[in-house]
This record gives sequence, C-alpha cells and structure tokens, in this order.
Amino acid sequence: MKLHSEGQSDFLQELKKQFDKIVLEIKNKEGLSNEEKHKEIKQVTADFEKAKREALKNLF
Repeated sequence: MKLHSEGQSDFLQELKKQFDKIVLEIKNKEGLSNEEKHKEIKQVTADFEKAKREALKNLF
C-alpha cells in the first residue's frame, strides 16, 4: 500500500509540474489580453483536473 502512496504522490507532483509549466507559458504569451489568458488558464485547469481524476482512477 505504501508503494502506491509514494507512486501516487510522485505522479501527482509530476502532473502539477507540467500544469505549472503550461500556465506559465500561457501567462508569458504575447499578443493575448488578460481576459484571453484567463480563459485559457481556466480551460487548462479544467483539463488538468479531469486528467488527474481519470489517471488516478485508472492507475490506482
């Protein structure tokens, strides 16, 4: 059971790193208004949460 917890924690940390990287890329995009950036970040956040739920359901 402990191995699953450690693997799950590592997996979630890696997923969070990827999410943070994508959000930073959106924030640094030139030519987008703050509203457009907010909309993209909101969509990425929703996609991230969905992917996290699906992955955890399938992996653990």
